[in-house]
Amino acid sequence: MDLVHAFFNAWESADGSPRLIDETETLSLPEMASRAFQLSRLIKSHAPKSAGFIPLLIPNTASFAIGFWGTLLAGKVAMPLNFMLRPAEILPLLKIAESPLVLSHFIFKPLMDAVKAEAKLDLKVLYLDQHDWEKTEKKTPPHEVDLSLESRDPDRPAVLLFTAGTSAFPKGVLLSHKNLLSNLEGCQKVLKTGKEDTFLGILPFFHSFGKTTSLLLPMLKESRVVFISNIQPRAIAEAIQKYNVTALIMVPSLYGLLLKFPDLKNVDFSSIRMAVSGGGPLSPLLEQAFPAITGTKIYNGYGLTEASPVVSVNSIDQYKKGSIGRPLFNTSVTVRSSDGAPLSPGKIGEFYVKGDNVMLRYLGLEKETNSALTPEGELCTGDLGYMDEEGFLFITGRKKELIICSGENVHPLEVETALAMHPAVEEAAVIGAPDSLRGEHPKAFVRLRQGQNASAPELRRICREKLAPFKIPREFVFVEDFPRNALGKILKRKLREIS
Repeated sequence: MDLVHAFFNAWESADGSPRLIDETETLSLPEMASRAFQLSRLIKSHAPKSAGFIPLLIPNTASFAIGFWGTLLAGKVAMPLNFMLRPAEILPLLKIAESPLVLSHFIFKPLMDAVKAEAKLDLKVLYLDQHDWEKTEKKTPPHEVDLSLESRDPDRPAVLLFTAGTSAFPKGVLLSHKNLLSNLEGCQKVLKTGKEDTFLGILPFFHSFGKTTSLLLPMLKESRVVFISNIQPRAIAEAIQKYNVTALIMVPSLYGLLLKFPDLKNVDFSSIRMAVSGGGPLSPLLEQAFPAITGTKIYNGYGLTEASPVVSVNSIDQYKKGSIGRPLFNTSVTVRSSDGAPLSPGKIGEFYVKGDNVMLRYLGLEKETNSALTPEGELCTGDLGYMDEEGFLFITGRKKELIICSGENVHPLEVETALAMHPAVEEAAVIGAPDSLRGEHPKAFVRLRQGQNASAPELRRICREKLAPFKIPREFVFVEDFPRNALGKILKRKLREIS
């Protein structure tokens, strides 16, 4: 089976109840499917067979779902684009697509006009929110859609996503239908979603985490998805209460933002049965503070775009504080040393991931693909951590971010966690700075809570209580905010440009 057939099965069994809710319209799954079928025919008429990728420059709305499924129904590969990019950054991606057609939203017309003017490209931009679906056709009969069970290869590409790396430049990750279906199956085994669930579609769908967990998973299980573009804490809290959200899947920074809502104690979180965090480290203070105030426990998880993306997650039945959970049932994780040897429980090494969820390849990057994938099909994640005796994973940081100070390993996450224990510290990020004597030394960037103060000596003092001397930052830089990617992750490569 491929995603098209999974979608077709969900559509056939769905009723007419509202399943996609955004700021302008509410659609049932059959209504959305009808538009997707219509769109597939428009794509075939505007994009030649040679154009395998269809760019999607669309915010989190019902239009994104229509664009995504319409692209797959047309036999093309969906290529969601980060709508925060500049025209000069979008142009190289459009050249990769080699498609004369772009699916977009009218809010991005000025951006697309600028792209076309700069590139002098003859692009056809279809603004899905402006399209007259009733005029095109009220319904596309399912028998007109070519499903061809035998010819639908699940190993063929389904989506091209660009990594939002924090320590390297983005790469195009090519994921197959099998990759995504395998990951959805693994997630479903843990989350057990169904028709009674309502998801908050707040994570950007051009990112793997948002697309898989907050769009594909609920749609294929006939859950509701409420799309919101406003990430202010009041808007999040109001949406949770208004729509009785049951599945809250966000990144740590959004949970932290929600905690800043002054009236949070009066928000009713009783509808939420699962609050999942991923896309970055969940600080111990946040993991403790959120349930203390809301009564809702955060289930931390881990993944990466190359794994479609979820690798592990805590659940109601299997939870351990401070961990990123156990691997999904159909995904294996091995902790290996620098020479590739498997390590025993408790030993820190690199996570190697194996399963049908592991990507096909990096597009056009053979050397990088060969470095990331072993001959046995394991994904070398570049993430460091350990597995305990019970199979729970604990992450300690990124391999590329490891600091070697006088021959000793310093894991930035350990130092960042210690700094976060100071009551005035909102966020901290630690990198390795050149040191003529030691090779490198830890350098800390700190963002303080509003109205709070802390000095470098104070922060060193709290570090001394928790860390060995060589792990204590020798430099402290106080910042008002951090450079971030689309998910709110701190871009450490950018910190190296700050003196």
